[in-house]
Amino acid sequence: MPHSNSVSRFSLISLAIASLMFFASVTAQGQTASHTREPQRNFAPAGAFSLGDFESINTTNGNLILRYPLGQLPPGRGGMRGGFYFQYNSKLYDTFIGPGLDISGQISQQNLLRDSSEAGWKIRFRYELLVTNRNNEIDGGYEQAALNACRSQGSSAEQNELATYIWKVRIRFPDGSEHLFRPSGYADGRGDGYFNVDTSGNVRSYGCAAVSGGQGCSCSSAQSTDPNPQMTYYSSDGSYLRLTVERNQHWTLYYPDGGKVTDQGAMQRVYDRNGNYYEITNNTITDNLGRSTTWGNDAGTGDDLITQTGVGNTPLVWRIKWKIVSIVNKGYSSTAATGSQQQGITAIQQWSADYFVIDKIILPTQLGNLSYTFNYDTSTGWAEVSSIVMPADASETPPQVSYQYSYPGPPANGLPKSTNILRGHASTKTLTW
Repeated sequence: MPHSNSVSRFSLISLAIASLMFFASVTAQGQTASHTREPQRNFAPAGAFSLGDFESINTTNGNLILRYPLGQLPPGRGGMRGGFYFQYNSKLYDTFIGPGLDISGQISQQNLLRDSSEAGWKIRFRYELLVTNRNNEIDGGYEQAALNACRSQGSSAEQNELATYIWKVRIRFPDGSEHLFRPSGYADGRGDGYFNVDTSGNVRSYGCAAVSGGQGCSCSSAQSTDPNPQMTYYSSDGSYLRLTVERNQHWTLYYPDGGKVTDQGAMQRVYDRNGNYYEITNNTITDNLGRSTTWGNDAGTGDDLITQTGVGNTPLVWRIKWKIVSIVNKGYSSTAATGSQQQGITAIQQWSADYFVIDKIILPTQLGNLSYTFNYDTSTGWAEVSSIVMPADASETPPQVSYQYSYPGPPANGLPKSTNILRGHASTKTLTW
């Protein structure tokens, strides 16, 4: 007879520990900046995962994070290994500022929903250089916002700074962790990790000011070039990483232990401090011992395939099946984004979107075609993962974990506000076995 147990968000840590004990799982290690550290999970190349190995819930913001390492190469001489990671983040939405007809019948700037480019399901296996432009946060960019502020207020030091300090640089690791970097010799004028220089060494300034005599506003832009042949960055999180970028092209990431990652576009190499490496070329990962794993596609079914050579040259194949879930004309209220009306005048909006999501992860046939199945809630939820059915043989009832989400904050016009949806989090988790 199945048993179930529901807990609040604030008991998730203890429940995760209990589930680890119940499923006799391997303890997951925390993320660090060391490239030689890989999670000691899926130790057997065709192994399955218990709940604690692939799932975590952030107890601060409630994000559900899923992480499935598939096709992991055996550890090399120094313990370094490459592989593919199928990762999920339940924080599916961002907002941007754009015009909307509010409930007063006026056009006003509103916080509108948009898909988050960082959330949902992602396939990770490379080190990624991420360069963020602040102008993408607002319709028309901050140069237009600076001009608008000048016209309405005479001038705005804040908007001028926002239009000047627009670049943020991060490196995302294959395991999904991210590190923020600061360019050597520059300061973030607003203290928020955005700088006025990009990875090509272009240094910018921008400002709008009222013309004397009340003749409108004048905006000016200036640009210079950093004199160094490459831009040098340092991590700001205590990981002691150094990054060099050759004029917005090839880059190298240096570890404090002497290891490094070199990026040449389609090819990356990841070295440990002894010179051992694995190489990423297109969708294939090969180490210096000749062992490889590949991400491919089944043209007949559209499934993703992760293929690795196992014992006796027997291929191990993980099959990832996808599907589309949809939200159609779901109502929400956007909130005003200007002046003292930050949470004031609202506008009724309709949201429609298709989401390309994982339906099943089928483990290699050597394990009897066991699989994980994923379900999603588009009725009471906003297309987040609502349950995971875990592997079990035919004689057993599969264990299952279910999630419920909360969207805190008062509604407006009888609908959740865009800010409520952004605060959405996994509030209850139920294990059934």
